[in-house]
Amino acid sequence: MTEEHQQHHEHHAQEVHEHHAAPEHAASTHPTGLAGKQQEWMIYLVVALVGGLVIGFGVHAYITPTQVQTPQNNTFYATPIPVQSGIGAEAAGSKAVAYLNENILAAQGVNAVLKNATEQNGVYLITLEIKNGTQTLQQAQAYATNDGKLLIIGSALNLDEELDLAPKQAEIPKSDNPDVKLFVMSFCPYGSQAEQAMSPVVKTLGSAVEVEPHFVVYGDYCAGGRCNETQYCIANGTYCSMHGINEVREDVRQLCVWKYAKAKWWDYTDYVNENCNVGNIETCWLNASQAAGLNSTQISACLANEAEALLAPEVALDEANQVQGSPTLVINGVQFIGGRTPESFKGGICGAFNTQPSACSQNVSASAQASAATTGGCG
Repeated sequence: MTEEHQQHHEHHAQEVHEHHAAPEHAASTHPTGLAGKQQEWMIYLVVALVGGLVIGFGVHAYITPTQVQTPQNNTFYATPIPVQSGIGAEAAGSKAVAYLNENILAAQGVNAVLKNATEQNGVYLITLEIKNGTQTLQQAQAYATNDGKLLIIGSALNLDEELDLAPKQAEIPKSDNPDVKLFVMSFCPYGSQAEQAMSPVVKTLGSAVEVEPHFVVYGDYCAGGRCNETQYCIANGTYCSMHGINEVREDVRQLCVWKYAKAKWWDYTDYVNENCNVGNIETCWLNASQAAGLNSTQISACLANEAEALLAPEVALDEANQVQGSPTLVINGVQFIGGRTPESFKGGICGAFNTQPSACSQNVSASAQASAATTGGCG
């Protein structure tokens, strides 16, 4: 990507934020996509920690709980248990289960069964199952204080260990021919970086896998008059992009290249990423087309006549894959949240094969590794 391209994007993103008040589509410096999931996960963690403080206060004040754990409600408040001190782990576990059943769970039509109780780190660790008749709804762990007077149900944090806030990769199913889709906006700088990292991977893996390019397209970007749809959308506001109408048009051109000259798509896109920007793309794409050996007349006709037919499936794919921003890599229907280096991309793709092809053992060139993409995203 050229320095002019980067500077223009930053200036344009600022104008969108200031004049069109569309914060939900504004460029961000955090990961996006089940990659934007990290911020959402951290918010949930903070909520859980705050909830834990409320629980602790409830124990201290001996407040009677008003919420219990059921299949629809996984909340427990710490509850004082009227037991004798020094009764041991097994006795504490039995007393805790009896107390929960008698005072809380019976009214919900479920019951707790003690599985195990041991002393751990100065407290009693109690493992129990919540059952509905013979059906086990869930297994849970609780802690009783060493004097046997208080029961605390919830997650325990080890204060001597570093808290791992990294998002966890959902399991990617394996297949004989992995389905790989890379979603971007053609002038999102982070999307361009992801394409630049993926390009050498595609060339390394060759015919072993096909990485499909797709585009993040909005259907309501200018809703409520927050921007001028003639500047951001085509088809009377039906298909929009955050970097303006030139970006939508380039998304369509790249879809046309994929449709009519798939083998030349990466050569064309590599040229665009290195030499063009949203301001000059309406002429620069012709240079890219020539460099890649494309039929520019065919691509122009495709843009004029097939734009809506090509963009409609993109909107559907965005929704089906829960794509929220650029870039998002989806492998066999699961969002990949690993690094954005060529080797990381290659590892994610190759790990999705039932039997890895020999190309997976090849290393991506060192020069390609040096231009590894960063985190961040648009959307």
